Amino acid sequence: MNTLAQTQRRIEATDAAGARERLLAGLPVTQRLQQLAGVSTPVLDGGDGPPVVLLHGPGGNAAHWMHVIADLVRTHRVIAPDLPGQGASELGATPLDSDRVLAWLGELIERNCSAPPALVGAALGGAIAARFAIEHSERLDRVILIDSLGLCPSSRRRTSGRPCTRTSRNPTTPVTTTCGNTARTTWMSCAGAWASAGPTSRPTTSTVRRRRACKLRSVR
Repeated sequence: MNTLAQTQRRIEATDAAGARERLLAGLPVTQRLQQLAGVSTPVLDGGDGPPVVLLHGPGGNAAHWMHVIADLVRTHRVIAPDLPGQGASELGATPLDSDRVLAWLGELIERNCSAPPALVGAALGGAIAARFAIEHSERLDRVILIDSLGLCPSSRRRTSGRPCTRTSRNPTTPVTTTCGNTARTTWMSCAGAWASAGPTSRPTTSTVRRRRACKLRSVR
């Protein structure tokens, strides 16, 4: 069974050189381990004010937000988790699917945010944020998407965009990507948000572009 102790051992075992600790050492946040939908999750927490939840991209971890965290914590409560199966999080034996990812994010918000947060997602994190916003918009103050997956078909000249396009058309069909198995599974589950939600729930291309252009400035 998945435990917080197992996650702590994983952090120590996979980070023998102390790289994660060095990245976090200068940040005004505290790292805590939380059980969220059965996922043992490292969560960076710092600051005071309106809550902001930061979801990183594939193959990353919460420390990838280190260049914006220092500014955000001056005016906001910042919550930055390792995504399920990414970084030092532990999935346990239960398979990862879209329902579990959304439950994970819902528990993260419920446990750490005293008010509906601004939800910021990059790439894979943006796909998860978009799907959560479609199904639980009342739980969010706003959504900021940065280079998010699954919003519209990518150019066929870019091979990295093909899995995203195929996933959007049929999110249940396995797609081979250059990412690891866990990232691929999460991508399959969440990047098809617009396809499963229907056209009336999808943002226009101009809306997506404005959100990407604003990035984090809109939550400062």
